[in-house]
Amino acid sequence: GKELKLIEPMLKMISDNVIDLKKLDEEFLDNLWYYVIKLDDGTNQMLFYKKYSKGMILTKGFALALTFRAGSFDKLKSHVFRIEDKADCIYFKDKLIIRSKGNFEKIFDFFQEIKKNAESAIKFIEEKLPFKIENFDTIKAELMKHEIKIRKLNNIYATKTLEKINPNNIEPLIKEGILKNITLSKDSTGKITLSSSDPWEILKILDDDIVKSRLTGIDYEATYKKEISR
Repeated sequence: GKELKLIEPMLKMISDNVIDLKKLDEEFLDNLWYYVIKLDDGTNQMLFYKKYSKGMILTKGFALALTFRAGSFDKLKSHVFRIEDKADCIYFKDKLIIRSKGNFEKIFDFFQEIKKNAESAIKFIEEKLPFKIENFDTIKAELMKHEIKIRKLNNIYATKTLEKINPNNIEPLIKEGILKNITLSKDSTGKITLSSSDPWEILKILDDDIVKSRLTGIDYEATYKKEISR
């Protein structure tokens, strides 16, 4: 669909130049982002994409020489490119199979879009949220430091949860001990201010993570929620 069109130029950006994997220099390996294995029968192509990192390079050294002494060589004279046996995503006949969401996003730079959504969520919190968060400048800096928190903010933005939060429902959750390490105060107009030293507690509220079962009455912390359609 639309998303596939966005990355189509990168899907088709396969060089015709053959690279000799036995002669790769260290500078090339240090800057390698991902690699592609192409299978082509003259009619169809299948492309296997894999995120690459320095950890995938077989490095020369005594310990590794011991590992290979029973094989076809007993010592690595230079760094060696290593091909993994699992692909992160597979492209075939205009369809993309994603096997590792995180690496797919890194290969095609989708994480930049996730970060933009996280920044949009923060802007909404600062300008439109019907309650205040004390010391939010400090908290938002903490949120944008870590990938998991950024992804959480992306989810908050994508599901439009912030527009649906009823601030009057927060106080009972604190009083019942369901939300911990968080305090609530009100000004003369009744506007709520939340305070916490734990960014995760704030994120639980912003992402509507607390749900109650209508069957058992039990309260749950649910980070994944599938809305029931009627």
